[in-house]
Amino acid sequence: MISQILFQQIAIMFLILFCGWALCKRGLIDPDGARGLSNVLLYLVVPCVVMRSYITEFSWERLRDLGLSAVLAVIALALAFLVSHLVYGTRDRTRNFASAFCNAGFIGIPLAQAAFGAEAVFYIAAFTTLLNLLQWTYGVWVMTGERKFMAAKNVLTNPVTIALAVGLVLFCTGLTPPAVVTRAMDAVAALNSPLAMLVLGTSLAQADLKQVFTEPGLYRMSLVRLVLAPALTLAVFWLLPVGSPTLRLVTLIAACTPSGTMSVIFAQKFGCDAPLASRAVCLSTLLCILTVPLMMALAGRLIA
Repeated sequence: MISQILFQQIAIMFLILFCGWALCKRGLIDPDGARGLSNVLLYLVVPCVVMRSYITEFSWERLRDLGLSAVLAVIALALAFLVSHLVYGTRDRTRNFASAFCNAGFIGIPLAQAAFGAEAVFYIAAFTTLLNLLQWTYGVWVMTGERKFMAAKNVLTNPVTIALAVGLVLFCTGLTPPAVVTRAMDAVAALNSPLAMLVLGTSLAQADLKQVFTEPGLYRMSLVRLVLAPALTLAVFWLLPVGSPTLRLVTLIAACTPSGTMSVIFAQKFGCDAPLASRAVCLSTLLCILTVPLMMALAGRLIA
């Protein structure tokens, strides 16, 4: 059942991705426009999604589950980092980063919401926050091999981190913004999935599709990102039943998502192979329409 819901949601997302691809190919969205949409997504939409998920009634049970979801996120991310390091090490920093860091925010959140409802966003926010923190610490080291590029300011001022901090304050204190504010946040948060797919569609339109589909190394990287790391995570979650089945399945959805667009941004920023990162994101995003439902169908049998 979960796999069917996910397959339908991914199919919808890919139809929107195709719209982004077509608009870019027709010249209706240029690279500058695509970067603008990315900024709207990063600095407005995703923070609204995260913050809105915490505007809910406080309970000790929810707080406990939030802590457990953070523990599960640490396990999933650590396993992804381990597998990527064993496969690529420091020999191929771009593929190491692209296979280690997933697209939990832009793809994982709407998939989890489709499968488990709005409550799932409350728990997957811990995963996305840890992911962002680790991108600016461990991820920077993967890309550069240098610790000097790690900036505490970048970690602490990340929009997702700020949104989580504000959301936790609202959740723990029971403070609720005026209804007009929450409705506005709901409207903005609803843009998350379609806007993310439009942005990914523009990235696909700018990539060399021949290289995307004919480069063997990209398939190996996608295997690490979409199959090996999630399968290892599923095995550990099955053997180590931390939290409820729903918490483990929500975390697993995030862990199954394709390479994140931050791999392209970081590759550009730190002088690595940005075109390779872009092709990796494109191929893994296309392949996830098959791998995510299959992995979650298996998880549904083992965990649910």
